[in-house]
Amino acid sequence: MANVITREHAEKIVKKLKAVNESTPKSAHDTYVIYHNDMEIASFGVRRGSKKDNPHGHIPGELHIRPRQCLDLARCPLSREEWIKLLRERGLIPAEGNESTEEKTLKDSIDTDAGIADEADPNDNPR
Repeated sequence: MANVITREHAEKIVKKLKAVNESTPKSAHDTYVIYHNDMEIASFGVRRGSKKDNPHGHIPGELHIRPRQCLDLARCPLSREEWIKLLRERGLIPAEGNESTEEKTLKDSIDTDAGIADEADPNDNPR
């Protein structure tokens, strides 16, 4: 059981990844969301139970990493920046400075529409 993620590990990961608690008061779990560049990139739950050694085996999958890497987040060898780099390498978040295709298409569409609105139609001569 060397790769077991406990509540203590989960709490350390919350701090390291700067996760935001978005739990509801009556929820059985605390729900944490991780943002990068104002975009949600992951979320996970931490049980509120009193047993600190209860397994939280769901967290590695929700963070898109292996159990060993998850423990590395808790124990310090893996930083937030390195975790984000792993997600980029897997294509789960865009590289810095790169717009998604959808964002670029929307921006191009807006720019084109603005260009059309700014240009006068040569066939439209008011008399």
